[in-house]
Amino acid sequence: MNTPIDLNSILFAQLDRLSNPDLKGDDLQAEIQKAGAVEKISKQVIENNNMRLSAAKLVAEHKGLKNVDPIEVPQNLIG
Repeated sequence: MNTPIDLNSILFAQLDRLSNPDLKGDDLQAEIQKAGAVEKISKQVIENNNMRLSAAKLVAEHKGLKNVDPIEVPQNLIG
């Protein structure tokens, strides 16, 4: 999991596993526990990416790049 797109794919795959009608009993409970762990980690990843985005915005504003097209912001500012 390296990008927000990867995270999105993992979350939808987890949703698909939970939606499996053949999943019952202990297997269902195990999948629910895994889903809880995935959710907690996902929240941390999202919070970290939001912090990085806020930092990049602050640097861009400080350096006078406020109105620059995001594609033109130097990569070293966004990681």
